[in-house]
Amino acid sequence: MAESKNNIVTFGLSGLVGDLLVFTKRAGKTIVSRKPDKSSVPPTPLQISVRERFREAVQYAKSILSIPAAKAMYEEMTKPGQSAFNLAMADVWKAPQIFDVVVTQYTGLVGSTVTVDTVDRYKVVSVEVSIFTEQDVLIEKGMAVMQENGRDWVYTATVVNNNPDGCIVRALAKDRPGNEANLERLVQL
Repeated sequence: MAESKNNIVTFGLSGLVGDLLVFTKRAGKTIVSRKPDKSSVPPTPLQISVRERFREAVQYAKSILSIPAAKAMYEEMTKPGQSAFNLAMADVWKAPQIFDVVVTQYTGLVGSTVTVDTVDRYKVVSVEVSIFTEQDVLIEKGMAVMQENGRDWVYTATVVNNNPDGCIVRALAKDRPGNEANLERLVQL
């Protein structure tokens, strides 16, 4: 890929030239690249799934950017040469990450807490915490609350658990496009 800087011959060009070159404009610059090869070989299952995911990303970006607050959120994160549309599309491709589920403050008493350390490239919008017995029976489940640091989410227990040792705590984090990440920890007192 080549970049044209104020070249009198290529200035303002865009689109396909002949059967060889494609001119595009990005951030006020003219970019020159080879024409994409669209061979007659049928796409592989992986190519089909990537194309479908790309279609979903485009649909998400178009729909979310019609919401002024969401558009503003993506626009404030743009860098030179990026658009809010590009960032919204990229958001679809990457799920949030949960780094840890901290269960040391969970004692089985009402008011004890579980902290979920999670991030997303753009924004985690919800974290759900579920607490199960050793036999995988649900004790309680609810939404965690984001803390001021924007990374930690705290769930406060609402049900008494007389036997918290050996319980399983599961966290499910979601981002704006609906991507999910989950992680579980064993309570050991």
